[in-house]
Amino acid sequence: MQLKDNYTLQKVGEEYVLLAQDSLQVDFSKVITLNETAADIWQHIKNQNFDIQTIITYLTNNYNVDIETAQADAQEMIDSLLSIGAIIH
Repeated sequence: MQLKDNYTLQKVGEEYVLLAQDSLQVDFSKVITLNETAADIWQHIKNQNFDIQTIITYLTNNYNVDIETAQADAQEMIDSLLSIGAIIH
């Protein structure tokens, strides 16, 4: 999988917002908010091929989280990104 190039991550207050930009317009139907950890993962997987194991490994190596929690969190993030069309298979 890869992330689409037309998505940008913006910090708004304490949260991060993922926006889809096509030309000069923002598509507000394709907006999700990310917490700091999810934004960190976004930065890690941006510009590379990845799969769920990439995210699980990143979480377990960089955060105090067990494998089961990392797997559930990774799947939730992938599902969210798929729901807005931010991932290329």
